[in-house]
Amino acid sequence: MKLLNKEIILVGICVTMISGSVYSLYKELTGRITKSSADAIGTIIFKKKDAERKYAEFVIWEEIASNSPVFNYDSIRTFKNSAAYIHLKSGAEISLDEDTMIVLIADEKGVKINFDKGTVSAKSTGAGTGNISFNTKDVSISVDKGELALKKIENDININVSSGEALIDSGKGNVKKINSNVNAHIVNGKTEVKKIHVIPETPADNTFYITFKTMDRIEFKWKSDSKENETVQIAKDSSFSDIVHTSETKSKYTSAHISPGDYYWRVMSAGESSPVKKFTLIKDTVPAYLYPAADEITHVAGNEEPVNFKWTGSSYSKAYELELAQNP
Repeated sequence: MKLLNKEIILVGICVTMISGSVYSLYKELTGRITKSSADAIGTIIFKKKDAERKYAEFVIWEEIASNSPVFNYDSIRTFKNSAAYIHLKSGAEISLDEDTMIVLIADEKGVKINFDKGTVSAKSTGAGTGNISFNTKDVSISVDKGELALKKIENDININVSSGEALIDSGKGNVKKINSNVNAHIVNGKTEVKKIHVIPETPADNTFYITFKTMDRIEFKWKSDSKENETVQIAKDSSFSDIVHTSETKSKYTSAHISPGDYYWRVMSAGESSPVKKFTLIKDTVPAYLYPAADEITHVAGNEEPVNFKWTGSSYSKAYELELAQNP
């Protein structure tokens, strides 16, 4: 009988422990929804598959919907064929490419981005935005007013500045300044700076185009001192393993008809590759007339009575302009 009582007590203790663990897990999963949007430091928009977020006080990752609030100390990660864009209340903009993970820390001086892996870019507009800094195990890269992009694979970091100036701090007073005319390559904390002879201009990094067509024309412009033919490459991935368009020209300008999607482009000149820029062509829906319909006759009682016009909205436009005339 004593042995049976001990078994009952042991089972009771186990049930209590399991129940406590289940309740703790439930609190972990549901507690995050109590965050107030008033505490948010910005908004995240993602497309193509999923992005995930982990709050600082929780250990479990969760999927996030587009236009969700972002909070201080959030960890954000994207997956293969995914992209996310974070708009901070300060005015700073952060773009995450596929297979990227960061932690956001915002204060009165600006925003710090603990950068673990992948490709990320940021844009600071000046005083209101504050300083933007990327921090890794070996180095810190910061910009006060400008735009820069970083790609990190293990201990290898590549940095390109689209505008303004950036500071690279490798510690022990080793600080280097770079601008849009150079490329910085950091391996195991050691920085190599190389002058860029081919500078892409249009489309700028993370440019969005909207089209109503299944194919549309995009123009490409760049700067270089070369008088010879240069090759423009457009790809669906940043490693250019999936190139969708190639053209040669001496004019520093070309165009290509492409379908909606995410793309990367670069210019090859005399064996040198320009910095890679990303752009997105978005397929929108054309607004359609609802009222008055074509050839419909509308009657009004007098000059003061309004005539209502209705139409379906497009997916990406927030404002519309109505034009009314007496001839086509």
